Amino acid sequence: MSPRNFESFLAHLYVDADLRARFRAAPQVEARKAGLDAGELRSLETLDWTSVELAARGFAKKRAGKNKKTRFPHARQYLGRLPAVLLRLFRRRT
Repeated sequence: MSPRNFESFLAHLYVDADLRARFRAAPQVEARKAGLDAGELRSLETLDWTSVELAARGFAKKRAGKNKKTRFPHARQYLGRLPAVLLRLFRRRT
């Protein structure tokens, strides 16, 4: 397997909970399906799975946050046009 394909498989491990579960249950089977060689399989078998799960949760939260339009959905409701007015005033002074 090329390094690029190996990295792609590793990325899928981080984002696909089902693949992580299948890989942990039967690493040789999943490695064969993905076309990994013995050395790549050995390197994946030494992964710290606690860190992998922690990173996967962090990536999932980040992806979920990107789907939102804004980080502060009610800011305009509470602040109205104040940010735009302040920005215009600032631009005039500079």
